Amino acid sequence: MRTKYYIMTSSDVNLFRQVKILLYSIGENLKDADVDFYFFHRGINVESIRDFAAKIDNISFYDVAVEKAEIYDQIASHGGSWAGEAYYSLCAYRYLPESVDRILYVDAGDVMIVNDIAPFYYDDFNDNLIITSNIRSYSEDGKPVIFFNESDLLVEDYRNKILDSTFNSGSYMININKFRDTQLDEKDYLDMANYFCRIQGMPDRAYFGDQGFMSACFLGDIKYWHYPEEDVLLSTAYNFMMGWYNVFHVVPFRPAIVHFVGGPKPWSLEYPYELKMFQDKEKMCRYTDLTIGQGEWYFLWHQYAMCSEALDKSR
Repeated sequence: MRTKYYIMTSSDVNLFRQVKILLYSIGENLKDADVDFYFFHRGINVESIRDFAAKIDNISFYDVAVEKAEIYDQIASHGGSWAGEAYYSLCAYRYLPESVDRILYVDAGDVMIVNDIAPFYYDDFNDNLIITSNIRSYSEDGKPVIFFNESDLLVEDYRNKILDSTFNSGSYMININKFRDTQLDEKDYLDMANYFCRIQGMPDRAYFGDQGFMSACFLGDIKYWHYPEEDVLLSTAYNFMMGWYNVFHVVPFRPAIVHFVGGPKPWSLEYPYELKMFQDKEKMCRYTDLTIGQGEWYFLWHQYAMCSEALDKSR
């Protein structure tokens, strides 16, 4: 019996074209699985992506036009430079079939899947809303100890850390069944956003994007992948960030989901072969701008981008 995965992303027109590379990476590295891919948006034309996905044998593509987009824009307005689309996962449960009990969220533009995701995807939620990769915690004796809870929002120092984010949102698992039970809707999230603005006294930047917002919203309902087994929680195999190489040079695990955070965006790097479909010539970075170790992933992205370009042009 083939493995089944449900994967989602959300995007505006700015990262729209990069979704093809994400889809190609899924088709290339999850060949033994069937993937239902859900693309959340606010009404953009998705025919080019739909046609591209149809050329990948194991992907079934579904587009989801999100309602009440203006509420997500209001939530995003308090979180820095992120667009409202970054928050569409909050009510994903309302748009998905009853057969979907869990789903993997990945960023649209700067994430690619490079290995098996089963251990992360099928991990036990332990009745939590999401499973994430931790980036901030308390520490005792030099080891991470995670016990942020709702009462910590009343302590300014802890609140600032939580609203800055306790996890990275490049990829995370969503417990759709539990979200169906909670029935949280857009109005509930907007109320939370306004509350965070009041207690922070910072309406323009009350939290750090979607990950800061969700870190605070879901306090006590977040499972951190591989905690407490792993002492280093800077990055995990299922949200492997380029920032790892700013601290370490050796990776003690094989990444499965690569997230281009902590280095240039992959489409901004100069490569030997220019990718007109996915790159603009403005604000290009050179290979020498990369940290030792990062190059492997940038050139893999470039390989996938070239293959995506060729597949896109094929009949």
